Amino acid sequence: MQERSRSFRFARVADWLSPHQRWSTVPSWMMSVFGHGVLFAVLVIAARLPGCQGELTGSTGDAVREVGIHLKPSPPAPNPHEQEQPQQQETNAAAPAFAALDSATPESIPALPPIPLSTPNSGGTPMIGAGGLPSTRVGSGLPVASLGAGRATPSSAGGGPAATSMFGIQDAGRRIVYLIDSSSSMDADASIPGSHSPLHAAKLELLASLADLTPEQEFQVIFCNTSERNPVVTLKPARFAMFHGTDSSRLDVRLQVDSIRAAAGTDHRLGLTSAMKFNPDVIFYLSDAGEPFLTARELDDLRQLNRGARIHTIHFGLGPEVNGDGGALTENFLQKLSRQNQGKYAYRDIRQLGRR
Repeated sequence: MQERSRSFRFARVADWLSPHQRWSTVPSWMMSVFGHGVLFAVLVIAARLPGCQGELTGSTGDAVREVGIHLKPSPPAPNPHEQEQPQQQETNAAAPAFAALDSATPESIPALPPIPLSTPNSGGTPMIGAGGLPSTRVGSGLPVASLGAGRATPSSAGGGPAATSMFGIQDAGRRIVYLIDSSSSMDADASIPGSHSPLHAAKLELLASLADLTPEQEFQVIFCNTSERNPVVTLKPARFAMFHGTDSSRLDVRLQVDSIRAAAGTDHRLGLTSAMKFNPDVIFYLSDAGEPFLTARELDDLRQLNRGARIHTIHFGLGPEVNGDGGALTENFLQKLSRQNQGKYAYRDIRQLGRR
């Protein structure tokens, strides 16, 4: 009985699904037709867009493609009888212009600025070179002409480095350091009639000495005093640690030297040790030998620290050198410094600095 009831239920479900299964297949083919129709419509619309049209129809019905080439008709063959016509037309067109210029008055011609011309100047400033520095004034009034102008140009024997000099002391080396005392005592003393600034004279002699150097030689310039901010002023080359004997280096040094001013006191040992750091062959030390003096122990320390440089000293003083007992000259610490380091010593009276 239960099996019959179950079979009856399945039969009723089958009878109910049979017509619905037939209608459930209808949306599938209808959706297929509808989808293909939409796809076809999209393709037709996309094909009619301007970017998809490869050709345009011209006025004559021919297919013309949009390209960036413009065709020009070929020019007609030149007529030999008309070859002289363009030149004649140009001549006729230019005739009114020349006629207008001929009839123009000075008042009708617009005033134009004069054209600058570079004329030779025989009395001008010479170029910087091996023959010396130009006699001009820079910045605060430092004449570039040397106090030693007119001296013979030193020459090197055997192809070695060129020789140069400072206040009569001549030497040659591949690496030269100029050490200049820039303490306040190196400035001009207004209370001393006829005195000149030792610092100013040292700058002038420096520029003259640099004119003797060649590009193969290196040099450095140091100013020293006891100022708290810059006790040692070492000039700064453009590229290397030291300058070379070139015109550009001489010009650079001239501009930097002009800004140095005398100030504070003197520290001889600090300046000399700073100069020795460049391992030079020659050191020119220019000072007024002001206090504090170098002691015997400090001189010995400097001699041991020196790596073979010849130290030349130039002493600026007032009046002739001081004589000791019996008329003998008293050896000061600058003389001892030069003697202990294979150098030479020179004395210059500040009253005679302006005379040559």
